[in-house]
Amino acid sequence: MKNSLIKKTFLVLLLIFTIIGMVACNTPTPSSQDTDKEQDIEESVEQIDITVSAAISLTDAMEEIKEIYEGQNKNINIIYNFGASGALMQQIEEGAPVDIFLSAAQKQMNQLEEKDLIIKDSRKDFVANDLVLIVNKNHQDTIKSIDDLTSLKNEKIAIGEPESVPAGKYTVESLQSLGLYDDLLENVVFTKNVRQVITYVDSENTIAGFCYGSDAIAAKDSVVVQVVEDNSHEPIVYPAAIVKDTTNIEASKDFLSFILSSEAKDIFEKYGFSKI
Repeated sequence: MKNSLIKKTFLVLLLIFTIIGMVACNTPTPSSQDTDKEQDIEESVEQIDITVSAAISLTDAMEEIKEIYEGQNKNINIIYNFGASGALMQQIEEGAPVDIFLSAAQKQMNQLEEKDLIIKDSRKDFVANDLVLIVNKNHQDTIKSIDDLTSLKNEKIAIGEPESVPAGKYTVESLQSLGLYDDLLENVVFTKNVRQVITYVDSENTIAGFCYGSDAIAAKDSVVVQVVEDNSHEPIVYPAAIVKDTTNIEASKDFLSFILSSEAKDIFEKYGFSKI
Protein backbone atom coordinates (compact mmCIF):
# COMPACT_ATOMS: atom_id res chain seq x y z
CA MET A 1 0.00 0.00 0.00
CA LYS A 2 2.76 2.32 1.00
CA ASN A 3 4.81 1.46 -2.09
CA SER A 4 1.78 2.10 -4.31
CA LEU A 5 1.29 5.59 -2.86
CA ILE A 6 4.93 6.46 -3.40
CA LYS A 7 4.75 5.25 -6.98
CA LYS A 8 1.66 7.38 -7.71
CA THR A 9 3.28 10.45 -6.16
CA PHE A 10 6.39 9.93 -8.29
CA LEU A 11 4.31 9.67 -11.48
CA VAL A 12 2.43 12.90 -10.67
CA LEU A 13 5.66 14.81 -10.04
CA LEU A 14 7.17 13.39 -13.21
CA LEU A 15 4.15 14.59 -15.21
CA ILE A 16 4.38 18.08 -13.70
CA PHE A 17 8.09 18.44 -14.48
CA THR A 18 7.49 17.17 -18.03
CA ILE A 19 4.81 19.84 -18.65
CA ILE A 20 7.05 22.61 -17.20
CA GLY A 21 9.90 21.48 -19.46
CA MET A 22 7.71 21.56 -22.57
CA VAL A 23 6.46 25.09 -21.80
CA ALA A 24 10.01 26.31 -21.20
CA CYS A 25 11.22 24.86 -24.48
CA ASN A 26 8.43 26.57 -26.46
CA THR A 27 8.91 30.02 -24.84
CA PRO A 28 11.07 32.36 -27.02
CA THR A 29 14.05 33.96 -25.31
CA PRO A 30 13.96 37.80 -25.23
CA SER A 31 17.68 37.98 -25.84
CA SER A 32 17.37 36.53 -29.33
CA GLN A 33 14.00 37.04 -31.06
CA ASP A 34 12.94 40.28 -29.34
CA THR A 35 16.35 41.87 -29.82
CA ASP A 36 16.35 40.95 -33.51
CA LYS A 37 12.92 42.55 -33.96
CA GLU A 38 14.03 45.77 -32.26
CA GLN A 39 17.11 45.93 -34.49
CA ASP A 40 14.98 45.36 -37.60
CA ILE A 41 12.67 48.25 -36.59
CA GLU A 42 15.62 50.58 -35.98
CA GLU A 43 17.22 49.68 -39.30
CA SER A 44 13.95 50.27 -41.14
CA VAL A 45 13.90 53.97 -40.06
CA GLU A 46 15.63 55.95 -42.80
CA GLN A 47 18.44 58.20 -41.58
CA ILE A 48 18.33 61.64 -43.22
CA ASP A 49 21.29 64.04 -43.44
CA ILE A 50 20.51 67.77 -43.63
CA THR A 51 23.43 69.99 -44.65
CA VAL A 52 23.23 73.54 -43.32
CA SER A 53 25.62 76.26 -44.50
CA ALA A 54 25.55 78.92 -41.79
CA ALA A 55 27.31 82.20 -41.03
CA ILE A 56 30.13 81.49 -38.58
CA SER A 57 28.68 83.94 -36.05
CA LEU A 58 25.82 81.47 -35.55
CA THR A 59 28.12 78.61 -34.49
CA ASP A 60 27.45 78.37 -30.75
CA ALA A 61 23.69 78.86 -30.96
CA MET A 62 23.29 76.43 -33.86
CA GLU A 63 25.25 73.71 -32.06
CA GLU A 64 22.79 73.86 -29.17
CA ILE A 65 19.84 73.89 -31.57
CA LYS A 66 21.28 70.80 -33.30
CA GLU A 67 21.54 68.91 -30.01
CA ILE A 68 17.91 69.63 -29.10
CA TYR A 69 16.51 68.95 -32.57
CA GLU A 70 18.35 65.68 -33.08
CA GLY A 71 17.21 64.58 -29.63
CA GLN A 72 13.62 65.05 -30.75
CA ASN A 73 14.16 63.56 -34.23
CA LYS A 74 16.28 60.42 -33.94
CA ASN A 75 16.40 59.80 -37.72
CA ILE A 76 17.80 63.27 -38.55
CA ASN A 77 21.50 64.11 -38.71
CA ILE A 78 22.34 67.81 -39.00
CA ILE A 79 25.65 68.56 -40.77
CA TYR A 80 26.96 72.12 -40.41
CA ASN A 81 29.24 74.04 -42.73
CA PHE A 82 30.20 77.30 -40.97
CA GLY A 83 31.99 80.15 -42.72
CA ALA A 84 31.77 83.69 -44.03
CA SER A 85 28.40 84.28 -45.71
CA GLY A 86 30.05 85.34 -48.97
CA ALA A 87 32.14 82.19 -49.17
CA LEU A 88 29.12 80.00 -48.37
CA MET A 89 27.08 81.78 -51.04
CA GLN A 90 29.79 81.12 -53.60
CA GLN A 91 29.85 77.42 -52.67
CA ILE A 92 26.11 77.17 -53.30
CA GLU A 93 26.50 78.98 -56.63
CA GLU A 94 29.11 76.41 -57.60
CA GLY A 95 26.75 73.53 -56.84
CA ALA A 96 27.75 72.45 -53.33
CA PRO A 97 25.19 69.99 -51.88
CA VAL A 98 23.43 72.24 -49.34
CA ASP A 99 19.88 71.99 -47.99
CA ILE A 100 19.58 75.21 -45.93
CA PHE A 101 21.48 78.51 -46.05
CA LEU A 102 21.66 80.85 -43.04
CA SER A 103 23.26 84.16 -43.97
CA ALA A 104 24.45 87.04 -41.78
CA ALA A 105 23.26 89.58 -44.37
CA GLN A 106 20.59 90.10 -47.00
CA LYS A 107 23.13 90.72 -49.78
CA GLN A 108 24.21 87.09 -50.15
CA MET A 109 20.66 85.76 -49.94
CA ASN A 110 19.48 88.34 -52.48
CA GLN A 111 22.15 87.18 -54.92
CA LEU A 112 21.09 83.54 -54.58
CA GLU A 113 17.45 84.50 -55.03
CA GLU A 114 18.24 86.51 -58.16
CA LYS A 115 19.93 83.41 -59.60
CA ASP A 116 16.94 81.25 -58.63
CA LEU A 117 19.07 79.08 -56.33
CA ILE A 118 16.79 79.18 -53.28
CA ILE A 119 13.11 78.39 -52.73
CA LYS A 120 11.75 81.93 -52.49
CA ASP A 121 8.72 81.06 -50.38
CA SER A 122 10.97 79.50 -47.75
CA ARG A 123 13.01 82.66 -47.20
CA LYS A 124 12.53 84.13 -43.70
CA ASP A 125 14.39 86.58 -41.46
CA PHE A 126 15.02 84.81 -38.16
CA VAL A 127 17.34 86.84 -35.92
CA ALA A 128 19.13 90.21 -35.56
CA ASN A 129 22.48 91.35 -34.17
CA ASP A 130 24.54 94.37 -33.08
CA LEU A 131 27.88 95.63 -34.35
CA VAL A 132 30.34 96.33 -31.53
CA LEU A 133 33.86 97.66 -31.06
CA ILE A 134 36.05 95.39 -28.94
CA VAL A 135 39.42 96.25 -27.45
CA ASN A 136 42.11 94.07 -25.90
CA LYS A 137 41.88 94.31 -22.09
CA ASN A 138 45.40 95.76 -21.92
CA HIS A 139 44.26 98.79 -23.93
CA GLN A 140 40.73 99.44 -22.69
CA ASP A 141 41.86 102.52 -20.77
CA THR A 142 43.26 104.01 -23.98
CA ILE A 143 40.44 103.19 -26.39
CA LYS A 144 36.97 103.73 -24.99
CA SER A 145 35.08 104.58 -28.18
CA ILE A 146 35.35 104.67 -31.96
CA ASP A 147 36.57 108.26 -31.82
CA ASP A 148 39.66 107.15 -29.90
CA LEU A 149 40.74 105.02 -32.88
CA THR A 150 41.82 108.19 -34.67
CA SER A 151 44.71 108.56 -32.22
CA LEU A 152 46.27 105.24 -33.28
CA LYS A 153 49.70 105.28 -34.89
CA ASN A 154 51.12 101.88 -35.80
CA GLU A 155 48.46 99.87 -33.94
CA LYS A 156 46.10 97.74 -36.01
CA ILE A 157 42.33 97.26 -36.14
CA ALA A 158 40.71 93.99 -37.23
CA ILE A 159 37.77 94.17 -39.63
CA GLY A 160 36.14 91.38 -41.64
CA GLU A 161 36.77 91.47 -45.39
CA PRO A 162 33.77 93.57 -46.52
CA GLU A 163 33.24 91.71 -49.81
CA SER A 164 32.68 88.34 -48.16
CA VAL A 165 32.16 89.02 -44.43
CA PRO A 166 28.91 90.89 -43.63
CA ALA A 167 30.29 92.19 -40.31
CA GLY A 168 33.11 93.80 -42.28
CA LYS A 169 30.62 95.37 -44.68
CA TYR A 170 28.59 96.83 -41.79
CA THR A 171 31.82 98.14 -40.21
CA VAL A 172 32.90 99.92 -43.39
CA GLU A 173 29.43 101.44 -43.75
CA SER A 174 29.61 102.76 -40.17
CA LEU A 175 33.11 104.18 -40.46
CA GLN A 176 32.24 105.84 -43.75
CA SER A 177 29.08 107.27 -42.18
CA LEU A 178 31.21 108.70 -39.37
CA GLY A 179 33.80 110.02 -41.85
CA LEU A 180 36.57 107.90 -40.33
CA TYR A 181 37.17 105.07 -42.81
CA ASP A 182 39.76 106.76 -45.04
CA ASP A 183 41.73 107.97 -42.01
CA LEU A 184 41.81 104.49 -40.43
CA LEU A 185 42.38 102.43 -43.58
CA GLU A 186 46.15 102.16 -43.12
CA ASN A 187 45.55 100.68 -39.64
CA VAL A 188 43.09 98.06 -40.84
CA VAL A 189 43.77 94.32 -41.01
CA PHE A 190 41.09 92.42 -42.94
CA THR A 191 40.05 88.98 -41.70
CA LYS A 192 38.50 85.95 -43.43
CA ASN A 193 35.55 85.80 -41.03
CA VAL A 194 34.16 87.59 -38.00
CA ARG A 195 35.46 85.01 -35.51
CA GLN A 196 39.00 85.74 -36.68
CA VAL A 197 38.53 89.32 -35.47
CA ILE A 198 38.13 87.95 -31.93
CA THR A 199 41.28 85.87 -32.30
CA TYR A 200 43.33 88.83 -33.51
CA VAL A 201 42.22 91.13 -30.69
CA ASP A 202 42.51 88.50 -27.96
CA SER A 203 46.08 87.73 -29.05
CA GLU A 204 46.97 91.46 -29.45
CA ASN A 205 47.81 91.00 -33.09
CA THR A 206 45.47 93.97 -33.33
CA ILE A 207 44.61 96.42 -30.59
CA ALA A 208 40.90 96.56 -31.47
CA GLY A 209 38.32 95.15 -33.85
CA PHE A 210 34.71 95.20 -34.97
CA CYS A 211 32.49 92.14 -34.58
CA TYR A 212 28.94 91.14 -33.69
CA GLY A 213 27.68 91.43 -30.14
CA SER A 214 27.01 87.69 -30.22
CA ASP A 215 30.65 86.95 -31.09
CA ALA A 216 32.00 89.23 -28.37
CA ILE A 217 30.61 86.80 -25.79
CA ALA A 218 33.29 84.30 -26.85
CA ALA A 219 36.16 86.80 -26.38
CA LYS A 220 38.58 85.85 -23.59
CA ASP A 221 40.97 88.80 -23.42
CA SER A 222 38.87 91.51 -25.07
CA VAL A 223 35.97 93.70 -23.94
CA VAL A 224 33.18 95.57 -25.69
CA VAL A 225 33.75 99.33 -25.38
CA GLN A 226 30.97 100.54 -27.68
CA VAL A 227 27.88 99.32 -29.47
CA VAL A 228 27.86 100.94 -32.90
CA GLU A 229 24.77 103.03 -33.65
CA ASP A 230 22.25 101.18 -35.80
CA ASN A 231 21.60 104.20 -38.01
CA SER A 232 25.22 104.19 -39.22
CA HIS A 233 24.83 100.93 -41.12
CA GLU A 234 22.29 98.67 -42.78
CA PRO A 235 20.17 96.72 -40.26
CA ILE A 236 21.89 93.48 -39.22
CA VAL A 237 19.21 90.90 -39.93
CA TYR A 238 19.89 87.23 -40.70
CA PRO A 239 17.82 85.57 -43.45
CA ALA A 240 17.31 81.80 -43.87
CA ALA A 241 16.15 79.81 -46.90
CA ILE A 242 16.01 76.32 -48.32
CA VAL A 243 18.34 75.76 -51.26
CA LYS A 244 16.45 74.86 -54.41
CA ASP A 245 18.50 71.74 -55.18
CA THR A 246 17.80 70.14 -51.80
CA THR A 247 17.03 66.44 -51.93
CA ASN A 248 15.43 66.53 -48.46
CA ILE A 249 12.70 69.11 -48.87
CA GLU A 250 10.32 67.93 -46.12
CA ALA A 251 13.07 67.39 -43.54
CA SER A 252 14.57 70.78 -44.44
CA LYS A 253 11.20 72.49 -44.01
CA ASP A 254 10.81 70.93 -40.59
CA PHE A 255 14.28 71.96 -39.38
CA LEU A 256 13.81 75.48 -40.72
CA SER A 257 10.49 75.68 -38.84
CA PHE A 258 12.36 74.77 -35.67
CA ILE A 259 14.93 77.51 -36.31
CA LEU A 260 12.04 79.98 -36.57
CA SER A 261 10.34 78.68 -33.41
CA SER A 262 10.17 80.55 -30.09
CA GLU A 263 12.32 77.83 -28.50
CA ALA A 264 15.13 78.47 -30.98
CA LYS A 265 14.78 82.25 -30.65
CA ASP A 266 15.33 81.94 -26.91
CA ILE A 267 18.55 80.06 -27.64
CA PHE A 268 19.72 82.75 -30.07
CA GLU A 269 19.00 85.43 -27.46
CA LYS A 270 21.03 83.47 -24.90
CA TYR A 271 24.03 83.76 -27.26
CA GLY A 272 23.72 87.53 -27.73
CA PHE A 273 21.38 87.79 -30.73
CA SER A 274 18.23 89.93 -30.81
CA LYS A 275 14.73 88.67 -31.56
CA ILE A 276 12.87 90.08 -34.54
